Amino acid sequence: MSRVMDVFADAWRLLRARPAGNLAAVAVLALGLTAVMSVAAIARLVMNDAPAALPAQALYAVGAGFGPGQGLTLTGADALALRTEIPGLADASLTRWNDFNVGSVRTGDGSHAERVSGLLVDGDPFRLLGWSMALGRGFDAGDFRPGAPAAVVIGDALWRTRFAADPAIIGRQVRVDGAPATVIGVLPPRRAYPFQQQMYLAIALQTDRAQMDRPWAALARIDDADALGGIEAALAAQQADRERRLGEDARQAPLRLAALFDGQADPGTYLLIVVLAIVVGLVMLLAASNVGGLLLVQWLGRGRDLATRHALGATSGRVVAGLFVQALLLVVAAWLLAVASANLVLAGFGDYLRSVENGMPLYAELSLSLPVLAISALVAVAMAAVLMLPTWRRLRRGDLAVGLRSGARTAGGLSRFGRALFGMQSLLAVVTVLATVQAMLGARDQMRAPLGMATDSVVVAQFHGSNAEAKARFAEQLRERLAIEPGVEAVTVSANIPVALVTRRDVVREEQRLNVDFAPVDAGYRNVYGFAMRSGRWFDSEDVAAARPVAVLDPSAAEALFGDDDPIGRSFSIQESAGNVDYQVIGVSQPVRLVGRGGADEPSVFAPVPRAPVYELAVSVRVRGAPEAFAPRLRQIATGIDADFGLTDVGSFAASRWRANGWTRMVLGLFAPLGVLALVLAAAGLSALLGSLVAQRVREIGVRRALGAPAGGLIRTLLGGLGLWGGVGSALGVGLAFLMVGPLSQTLYGDNHVGLVSVMGTLAAMAVVLLLASAGPVRRALRIQPTEALREE
Repeated sequence: MSRVMDVFADAWRLLRARPAGNLAAVAVLALGLTAVMSVAAIARLVMNDAPAALPAQALYAVGAGFGPGQGLTLTGADALALRTEIPGLADASLTRWNDFNVGSVRTGDGSHAERVSGLLVDGDPFRLLGWSMALGRGFDAGDFRPGAPAAVVIGDALWRTRFAADPAIIGRQVRVDGAPATVIGVLPPRRAYPFQQQMYLAIALQTDRAQMDRPWAALARIDDADALGGIEAALAAQQADRERRLGEDARQAPLRLAALFDGQADPGTYLLIVVLAIVVGLVMLLAASNVGGLLLVQWLGRGRDLATRHALGATSGRVVAGLFVQALLLVVAAWLLAVASANLVLAGFGDYLRSVENGMPLYAELSLSLPVLAISALVAVAMAAVLMLPTWRRLRRGDLAVGLRSGARTAGGLSRFGRALFGMQSLLAVVTVLATVQAMLGARDQMRAPLGMATDSVVVAQFHGSNAEAKARFAEQLRERLAIEPGVEAVTVSANIPVALVTRRDVVREEQRLNVDFAPVDAGYRNVYGFAMRSGRWFDSEDVAAARPVAVLDPSAAEALFGDDDPIGRSFSIQESAGNVDYQVIGVSQPVRLVGRGGADEPSVFAPVPRAPVYELAVSVRVRGAPEAFAPRLRQIATGIDADFGLTDVGSFAASRWRANGWTRMVLGLFAPLGVLALVLAAAGLSALLGSLVAQRVREIGVRRALGAPAGGLIRTLLGGLGLWGGVGSALGVGLAFLMVGPLSQTLYGDNHVGLVSVMGTLAAMAVVLLLASAGPVRRALRIQPTEALREE
């Protein structure tokens, strides 16, 4: 026990000897560990890990497709058939994402509808999820019978904002898409499925023909593990029948049962997490190497003391044990500080994601998990062991005793190992900062990429409704009313807003299949967005009124489908849920982009919008003057036509494009702090390293100053080749970053080009930060006077 106490006493003396340096080591390590913990918690969320609020091990998705379970869907008819034919799925809940127009039950009271994100449900999902209501009740079988009165469950946020947290809401009727519905329940706070939906409307799917051909998700709860095999066998038999009937289409989207939370993510998200993990790992290494340099200088500065104690009989083991305990105490303090810091970071980031529509499921917890805490603690302990290796090596070789016999005050100053540490710090910082700079520039380019359209004076909004005929009437009246509004130059009501509202379709021509951006539009679309035709013609009012199967291609689609041949008059087909529809090409536009991704132009196809489509519609208006000023008038006109339709995302096209790039902005929010942190760590490491060297060599510097040594010579001696090691590390960092950043840019922005601006900006930022970091210690060294050196002696 006394030996243990002696070791701790040695460590305590080391901690007290240089309190400022030890506090700096704790802060640097805490920053690195905070980044590791925070990113690990975020990765756990986006990788679809099971949340604590759900019985995740018993929840399954049933549907067709590949990838994570939450992406499986079936047509309404197929989903009903599975529920009927497979006994183990009889209680499955069928759900479909749907936005509702929620208004007052009293018409003509001056209020307007509010668009609310929600679900159509056939079968109670809350019973499967194990959630009870805060007020009222959940759904029962009677709510899904044909002809049953419309019943809705609402979320806590909607209850508080739209209905002022009125406890008497249960039993009250509200208008949902123009029809009355009774509120039967209110969910507790932080409960919504699958993301942030705030309204759930019960329907009898078997009697709703409009929904039978649309995609639905099936949620099943299977508590009996033995039942899984029977369900999977039944699905395999049905899949074999689908392949006989549908051929390749069925094989491309197989029918299967998948765990709802299976720890998988789509390839783009997975790559983002991998790159983010690499970057945060580099940040952690950067922090560790900084602390290694700090402690190395500190321990070498105490070389005389260590060598004396070793010569007087203290074993290498005891000396090294003292150093290890010092490092371990620093690491423990840093780990505790990092836990507190990471909790604050995650709490703020979680609040932000819950404030963004579908940014994060309300039931999800962005918090530190036991595995994350345990792994970070093991990493921290391992670092404590690694940090004392250089000094242990010098003790074993006798370098400290040699220095003592030669009369050296320290033990030779900064070693080659210390300079190599600085080189590694430069490498890690350059990789991290370059990845961040490229992410920032890619995001900027994506949000500013030219679309081939004139959008500066365009106001946009979106609307939807379950009654297709009512929505068609509203669209027609909105188009007519806006066309005569003063200050309006052109109007379009379509199913497309570039970047913000874009759908994809598979186009087939002979044996060729092409995935394109598909835009159902009307005759006014080209006038609103201001692009020209290269050949042929644009749609006229008769094309749209008759829903003629005609199409306009952009040059990218024309070339991909027809090569160098003239596409006018040629045909292709588009896969729709009801079957293939043949289209005839009537025109080719100038180059346009419907999405903001970089790289080569994505093929785009325009077709007449149906009169009463089942999907969401958008209104776009070209105005004279500032588009933001017209937005309130647009909402007022819409409310005057039909108060049961609520417009969403009303504003300028620029604002719409900004909102549509939410994923890009989140990526920036993840990478930018890491880049700043890397620069801070690099600066802190160099500043502390040089500061420690100056503190060690006060006598030497003072004597040389007294003998007339020039300032340049002192600076070169102090830096001791650090510039060379930093330059080599930075060059290697640029090369390593090219290997990592290219795939990330390709996935996020469709362009894997790492530009000269990114490289030069990174190197310039590193140079400025390191110069600023070294300025203080160098200035302090040049101010040392001979009298100060004598006091040191």
